[in-house]
Amino acid sequence: MKKLMSRWRPMRIILVCLLIVAALPVIYVTARLVVGARHATQNAIQIENSKPGTDGWNDFASDLQYDLISGYGSKISVNHGDSLDLYVTTTAPSFSIDVFRTGWYGGIGARKVTSLGSFTGVHQPMPNPDPKTGLIDCNWTKTTTLNIPSDWVTGVYLAKLTTSTNKSSFIFFVVRDDGGHEDIVFQTSVTTYQAYNTWGGTGLYNNETNRSIFSGAHASKVSFNRPFRPGDSNGAGHYFFWEYKFVRWAESRGYDLTYTTDIDTAANTNPLTNHKAFLSVGHDEYWTKSMRDNVENAIKAGVNVGFFGANTSYWQIRLESDSKGVANRIEVGYKDFAQFNTPPGPDPMFNVDNSVLTDLWRDPHINRPENGMAGVMYEQQVYQDYTFVAKNTSHWIYAGTGFTDGSKVPGIIGYEYDRVFDNGATPPGLTVLGSSPVNACCGTGNSHADTTIYTAPSGARVFASGTIQWSLGLDNSQGNTYANAGIQQMTANLLNNFISAAPPGVSLNPGSINFGNQNVNTASSPQSLTLINNGSSALTINSIGITGGSASDFSQSNTCPISPSTLAAHSSCTISVTYQPSAQGNSSATLTINDDASGSPHTTALTGAGVVPAPGSSLSPTSLDFGTQNLSIASGAKQITLTNNGTAALTINNIGISGTNASDYTQSNSCPASSSTLAPNASCTINVTFTPAGLGSRSATLTVNDSAAGSPYAIALTGTGVNSTIYFSDGFEGGNTSLWSLPNSDGSGSITVESSQVHSGTKAAAITNGSNQYAYLYAPLSSAQAHTYTRFYVRLASTTYGSIVAIGRNQNNGSIWEVDYDNVTHAFDIYFWGASNQVYSISTLNNSVNANTWYSLEIQDFQDQAGHAQVWLNGASQGSIDQNLSTGNPFQRIMMYSNAQTTLYFDDVQVASNYNGPTSGE
Repeated sequence: MKKLMSRWRPMRIILVCLLIVAALPVIYVTARLVVGARHATQNAIQIENSKPGTDGWNDFASDLQYDLISGYGSKISVNHGDSLDLYVTTTAPSFSIDVFRTGWYGGIGARKVTSLGSFTGVHQPMPNPDPKTGLIDCNWTKTTTLNIPSDWVTGVYLAKLTTSTNKSSFIFFVVRDDGGHEDIVFQTSVTTYQAYNTWGGTGLYNNETNRSIFSGAHASKVSFNRPFRPGDSNGAGHYFFWEYKFVRWAESRGYDLTYTTDIDTAANTNPLTNHKAFLSVGHDEYWTKSMRDNVENAIKAGVNVGFFGANTSYWQIRLESDSKGVANRIEVGYKDFAQFNTPPGPDPMFNVDNSVLTDLWRDPHINRPENGMAGVMYEQQVYQDYTFVAKNTSHWIYAGTGFTDGSKVPGIIGYEYDRVFDNGATPPGLTVLGSSPVNACCGTGNSHADTTIYTAPSGARVFASGTIQWSLGLDNSQGNTYANAGIQQMTANLLNNFISAAPPGVSLNPGSINFGNQNVNTASSPQSLTLINNGSSALTINSIGITGGSASDFSQSNTCPISPSTLAAHSSCTISVTYQPSAQGNSSATLTINDDASGSPHTTALTGAGVVPAPGSSLSPTSLDFGTQNLSIASGAKQITLTNNGTAALTINNIGISGTNASDYTQSNSCPASSSTLAPNASCTINVTFTPAGLGSRSATLTVNDSAAGSPYAIALTGTGVNSTIYFSDGFEGGNTSLWSLPNSDGSGSITVESSQVHSGTKAAAITNGSNQYAYLYAPLSSAQAHTYTRFYVRLASTTYGSIVAIGRNQNNGSIWEVDYDNVTHAFDIYFWGASNQVYSISTLNNSVNANTWYSLEIQDFQDQAGHAQVWLNGASQGSIDQNLSTGNPFQRIMMYSNAQTTLYFDDVQVASNYNGPTSGE
């Protein structure tokens, strides 16, 4: 059901590229199959697209509610003959699953390849964010397993989920052809999909939660074990934004394609050197080090590359295993906070191994600006579509386009663009094919987007469109009107040139191995590289060895045949390298392969750093201020996180509190006692409460003694003891509701004072409603107050029905704050009104409310320009808001409310000047 609220609720506005996903008439400038193909027999893409498409496959717009119908796969890509598990949540009684392959299909755009049948709907639990990283990771029950037949053609597939109430969404996955030698690799940029994904409340850009658990500005880790937002391509990530149009066009022309994801590029699942060309299309912003290494090594090996996008390889990320040990399911990106001690930062790799720091690739600590690979790099966004302007039209890429210098094509430049930079990294021989004027956002002003091409020393051609929107010039689907025959011809000329090139020879992937920090005299885990014979004849390998100043620190073993044996054409072997530094400091060496291929010897750089193991200690925050607190009443707990940021186990000898008012503060912690240790990169928490024994300022120091350099560590503790003023209080012990003196006669439910369910004492109030009924208790405070703490106890006889629970109002009955029970998330939602009727919210954890259980809710509301609001559930803080909460009409009336078809019990209601805290109960 919709969440309840007594006044308007703010609408969250997100600036996104407008995507019209409903089926629309298709206008296509050229729609000829097999124009781009150069094979005497049909390839798999041509055969597949000769089959009829399936109408109506995308004739819906997903509901934006996360759990109405959403799902994800256990793998983002899968090889022929493999399988993937599907996980689905829905509020509907049942749903069906149909699987489609996307492509051209005569302009229909997709074909149904199988139906998995109907399934009973299961409403899976909504996960909470990790308190340190913001990670949203679903641990759902499997719905079904999809076995991938060996004859399914490589491509982008969508599992369409359709409920019995006719609501739909997609699960995105790619079917690969590992070991294939198709002409062109089409990479889908799923790490960028995931970075922008906010399903469940967090992404690498946003924290849309109430921040009671995770307070960072954005997550530092995101998981592929969750659906994509329903509003993004109907649950298919960013696929329909840019890539889908290129897929339609390329398959209409019959190119010999194989499909992968950027995770496959990182893992080298299907080596790029098995193919003639690699395509990155649209928005491909988030790259791991291995992605960058593998693409650059492919260029060095002669593989042609087309960057048909912009903002490419802007942020570095890492990939990690999930909690079950499944590789590459967690994406790590600290971004703006990578180098700063502000949550969620810093990146634990900062100044430990900056080669994998999750910051900008152009940042000096990484020092690999994007234009060193692509020729151009990102400058800014634009707020409108700009015109592509042709340049150097005598270049072969313009053959047959009819373009001359200065020719213009509308709509191709946006919404982000790249340009040539003079930073010393530009590849030699770069040719600018288009220079398109733009007026960029964010203070950049007048600039230009550059379209470029260069030829690498290997002979590989590297093209960069300099705009995310290049694919809009290829296909008029989904409401697009910018398709242009000249842009299509340029793209065809480029791909035809790519696939006519001679195949690369021997290649090594990756081209370098960095072991990072390694303890002295301790062997690392082996890292592997693959030697691939891409030639048409057998390769003779004469020797494999390690040379250089630190050669003795590295060792290798391999599966490669050494002369007189040979490595067959299109075959590969593996070389495993181990690093065991003999001394502290940097190590470097070179792995060298001598063979009979051109370019021999082939080399890979080996680097690492020997370190002496030592623990580290980091505390966050470095001070705690409890503000004002009632005498002899315990505050809510505040938390300190202790992290071992060193390379050896940390021994914690003692955690204690000392100082002038030490007895006012208590601590409990999850840290290991001195007989145990805290592992490197592990954390524990220290919870501190404040119970002032006297009036005025009260201070103490929390001290941590451990085995790290710099110990002991001190955290300043401050607070102020005050006497509380009570503005309203009722525990219903008088056996009536006489204190609730404001009119409530419009309610149709019943209100009683009873003794069967009480929190404390012998009486409590009960509000009972039938269908479509409501009732409430309404009372004035002794006077209007801008600074208040309101504490009450509530108990729900059933959690089936949502309800308003309590409302704080001004003397004109305008809402100041409101508490709702949400029967979808089984949580309390608390709303605060600020200046100009802005509304802010805090929610308790999902599944935090059970039936027949008493809950203490305390609401702090300081109605100032520098206002502060906070919520406690059973004494535990659920989050806070620091905004302009000022009003000329402060809190003066309190209401206990129910519109649920059940009974809500209320007890121990109190409004005071200071924190009340939970009371002892039954």
